[in-house]
Amino acid sequence: MRTHGALYQILSVVADPKKPLTKSRVRVSAAIDAIGFGTFLGLPKNDRMVLALAGLLGGLSNSNEPATAVKHLLGFPGLGGAAMSLVLAIHDARAVRFGRASGLPGDILATVETYTAMTSTAPNRAGLAPAIALSSLQQGGVKGIDPRWALLFAAYKGPFPLGSPITLSDGTLAAVISQGEAEAGKQRPTVAPI
Repeated sequence: MRTHGALYQILSVVADPKKPLTKSRVRVSAAIDAIGFGTFLGLPKNDRMVLALAGLLGGLSNSNEPATAVKHLLGFPGLGGAAMSLVLAIHDARAVRFGRASGLPGDILATVETYTAMTSTAPNRAGLAPAIALSSLQQGGVKGIDPRWALLFAAYKGPFPLGSPITLSDGTLAAVISQGEAEAGKQRPTVAPI
């Protein structure tokens, strides 16, 4: 995380907060955060690759129904040895939102996808500030997301995630650019005026 964590967090938020993200950009953001979160959790490289692919390919279907969301992937050529893990991750990420059992990749993917959706500006609503979205997830206020996973994701992001826009006490708009390596660095991050 010391060498790559910041990069994943910054890449997942680079966007104009006033403009809605395209569907593909939302999927890329989820995939990047899945890699970063997987790295934070110490997952093996293959598991992080599956999460990243699931973050991307999970958007190929608009269905929230688990079996329908993965149906088109079952005959998709080229997935190789990752096919079963990938299909299960996407299936479980949808299932967990209906209160059904899920495996580790599904829980991770559901948490990341939900956070990405909450913080992304859409045509009909503004995205939530990252700190507000993380707080809502941790308090169990988001149906289908286990607060224990939200706590781990919040530990990865910190209370003021990298790249987050914040308003300083003097009214200056700034962005979080560094958190430091210790927990105290996440509580009082380094910011740069915008």
